[in-house]
Amino acid sequence: MYRCLQSVAPMKRTVENIRDPLFRFFEREVNAGIQMLADVRRDIEDAIQICLGEKKQTNHHRILLAALAKSQLCFLLPAYCPSVVLLQNWN
Repeated sequence: MYRCLQSVAPMKRTVENIRDPLFRFFEREVNAGIQMLADVRRDIEDAIQICLGEKKQTNHHRILLAALAKSQLCFLLPAYCPSVVLLQNWN
């Protein structure tokens, strides 16, 4: 059907690199990315199940599907979108 990234491994912490502020910054970003990937994958799986009639919609799903129908990306990634960005403009 489709092939995509299955998971992202968290960064390995050691006593030495925990002291490094740059490591802590990247660790926070990687952890945020891991959570965002899980959320997007869950939403896509839910949308597929709803379209197949295997799952009932919630208010979250209705808003998500309406945003996807309008090609609006910012509903999916609000922390990274300063304003409304359409899917075709996202490179």
